Amino acid sequence: MSALREFFHWWITELGNLVPGLGRSRAPVHDALVLEIENDFLRVARATRRRPDTAKPLIDLPLEPGRDTDARLKAVAGEVGAALEHHYRPDKMSLVLRLNSDNVLSKIVKLPAATEENLHAVVGFEMERLTPFRPEDVCYDGVVVGREPETRQISVRIHVVPARVVNCLLALVPSTLGVPDRNRARISTEGKTARVEFLPPDAAGRGGRRVLGLLVVANAVLLGVAAGIPLFDQHTALGQLRAQLERARRTAAEANAVQARIDAYQNKVAAVRAVKSARPAAVEILEEVAARLPDSTWVQRIELKAGKLRVSGSSAAASALIALLEASTLLDRVSFVSPVTRDSRTGRERFLISAVVRGAEMAKGARGASR
Repeated sequence: MSALREFFHWWITELGNLVPGLGRSRAPVHDALVLEIENDFLRVARATRRRPDTAKPLIDLPLEPGRDTDARLKAVAGEVGAALEHHYRPDKMSLVLRLNSDNVLSKIVKLPAATEENLHAVVGFEMERLTPFRPEDVCYDGVVVGREPETRQISVRIHVVPARVVNCLLALVPSTLGVPDRNRARISTEGKTARVEFLPPDAAGRGGRRVLGLLVVANAVLLGVAAGIPLFDQHTALGQLRAQLERARRTAAEANAVQARIDAYQNKVAAVRAVKSARPAAVEILEEVAARLPDSTWVQRIELKAGKLRVSGSSAAASALIALLEASTLLDRVSFVSPVTRDSRTGRERFLISAVVRGAEMAKGARGASR
C-alpha cells in the first residue's frame, strides 16, 4: 500500500501544478498593444498572443532631446492618442509597457501559504516592510515560485516599478479608453528589458472558469479513486482525511487573520487618502506662491506648518503682494504679520506675510478621524 500512497501523492501534486492559482502562468493569452521608449523614439507596436515576442510597429515618433521625459511625451501625446484609439481595444487586448530593467526592483520573499489566495493584496500590505516604497507609490506584482509544505510557507518573487515611471506612459492613453488598473498588472524582466502588462477585464474570469473546470474533473477522479480503495484500508484513509481537515481549519484561521490585517490596512489607506485630498500638497502651494509673486520680489524665507503659510522677503512694492496672493484659490486670510519697513540701503520694502491654506481645517479633521 505504500507504493499506492506514493503514486497518489505524486498525482495530486502534479494536478495542483495545473491549477492557475497554484502556479500562475505567464504565457500571454491576449493580443497586446506595446508602448516603448528607445533611442529617443517612442514606438507604438502590436503583438499577437501567438507571437508575443514579435511586435509589429505601428508608429515611431521622435522625442525632442534635452527635455525631461514628461515634457517629451506630452509633445507627442496627440499622435499617440490617435493611434491608441484606432488600434487599442481595452476590453480585449493587454497594454504592455516596455521599460529598462533598471527601473524594476525584484526580490524573492517568504510568506504564509494562506496568503496565496489574496497574494496581490498581501504584497501591498507588506510593501513598506519588504521594500523602501509605499504601495501607493509603486506598481507591483507577485508570483509564487516555490512551496514549503512542512513550514506552510510559499516563496514569492515580487517586482516593483515606481509609479511615476509607469504613469508618464499611461498618461498617453486617452481618457475615452479608460485608465488601466494597476492592480491587474503583470511584471516580468528578461535581460535589460522589463515588461509591465495591464490585463483586460476578462482575464481573471477566464482563469476562474479554467480553475472551476479543473476542480470539477479533480473531484470526479477523486471519487473514482475513493470507490476503489479496499475496505480494509478505509480506516487509515479516514484518519488521513481527518488530519487534512484539521490542517484545512488551521489554514482557514490563518487566512482570516491575514484578511483582518488587510482590512485594517485598507482602512488606514482610506484615511490617509482623505487627508491628502483635503488640502493641496506643499509643492503645489510653493509653486502657487512663486507664480504669483512678481519678479521684483525677493523671498528670503517660506514656512509652511500645520496649514499656515509665512513668507518673508523684500519687494519694490510690498503693499501690492496682499492682493496678488488673495487671488489664489489655495490661500485664505492673507495679511501682513508686521508693518512693512523700508531698507534705507537698498530702498526696498521688507515684509512678513501670513496666510492659511484652504482645506487645512478639513484635513485636520480627517487626520483625527483616522486615529
